[in-house]
Amino acid sequence: MRRMLKVRTILLGLVCIGLVAWLCGCGNREGSQSGAGTEPGTGGRGPAGNVGGRPKDPSTQTAELAEEKRVALGGTEWDIDVVHTVGANKKITTPDKLRFIGGRVYIEKFKARGYRASNYSSRVQPDGTVVWETMQTGKDGSKLFLRGKWRGESMSGVIMERLKKEGKTEKFTFVSTAPPIRP
Repeated sequence: MRRMLKVRTILLGLVCIGLVAWLCGCGNREGSQSGAGTEPGTGGRGPAGNVGGRPKDPSTQTAELAEEKRVALGGTEWDIDVVHTVGANKKITTPDKLRFIGGRVYIEKFKARGYRASNYSSRVQPDGTVVWETMQTGKDGSKLFLRGKWRGESMSGVIMERLKKEGKTEKFTFVSTAPPIRP
């Protein structure tokens, strides 16, 4: 059991490293930026920031958009309803707050239970929706997996809590109840 958990943790780390490498390593690979054929005063870039008049590499545009959205998400606070699914038919709804501060994310209820704010990864889907994910570890070794979707003025997502002592997984969903509060 411990070995399986260790393997899962390593795999999750590798996936996160791969995502970060993909997001950060998608620069323009077309060679020289000599500035030939570009507009004056654009630092070697043509219209709309294109290098040498060529369109930007789509992967660079995606990475830049992801970073732009990540910056926009920073500092926001969301009023959310957390819905805990208990059994087949019982759902318990609790109001809470979701916060993105200093490149980290947390939900107040879970922070009060010992889960620290953590870094998160994010990506932008073709329709402009931002999907973010993180994993947090509690003081007792339990794990919290958060995955959210942000589009416009709404946020929704899922939470999986793996309780170490009880050996079970609790499932939650969340949805914003108001537009975000921005600094």
